[in-house]
Amino acid sequence: MHSNLDTRWNGAIPPQAGRASVPGMSRFLERLHDGPVIVADGGMGSLLAAAVARLRCPEEANLKAPEAVVNVHLASSAPARS
Repeated sequence: MHSNLDTRWNGAIPPQAGRASVPGMSRFLERLHDGPVIVADGGMGSLLAAAVARLRCPEEANLKAPEAVVNVHLASSAPARS
């Protein structure tokens, strides 16, 4: 058994990337491989829960209030004002 972090493919896109069953997944894997580092904050779920009432899980916000998800991301990536 091996994980996606397995070094057998030497940092290249794993062979299964081209056969992804999730639309856009191979593009995502290519972006992880070729693009700059992606930084994510674990607090995003808390921000989404504050922005969208009665979520069962943060991911539900994508379906329930996609505009709020965009707004939360834009606000969290905006430069801090002093």
